[in-house]
Amino acid sequence: MAGASFTVDLTEISGLAAQLARAEKASADLTPLMDDIGLALETTTDERFDTGRAPDGSEWAKGAKLKGKTLILDGFLKNSIGDSRIITANSVTIGSPLEYARAHDRGYPEGNLPKRQFLGIGGDDEDTIGELTADFLLQALAV
Repeated sequence: MAGASFTVDLTEISGLAAQLARAEKASADLTPLMDDIGLALETTTDERFDTGRAPDGSEWAKGAKLKGKTLILDGFLKNSIGDSRIITANSVTIGSPLEYARAHDRGYPEGNLPKRQFLGIGGDDEDTIGELTADFLLQALAV
């Protein structure tokens, strides 16, 4: 071969192939990562009830404030977040099993109920998910 070159053979770099194999094995079942992400998203969703803001940062439509906060009377809706959490090897779903949760999250014009979105990814959620993913992979590599 004319010119100059060099070759990197991962099998010759001590331990790297084993680390990559561990990372690949860990990524086959991301259930622990999905659980961590779900818990983090439940926390930010819970905070939305305190701040009265949607995932995009917009303020919820004003309404009757009960106990000083919109959407909080006895705290059933706020406290139900995560009750229907579903974790798989590569996804997590959070929400509320309460019948009226969808109407509050998406609005219900027929019932004169404005949208007050509390479910979704926003704010620092993407950064948090990235950090949790990096931590997960670093732990897999460190074993």
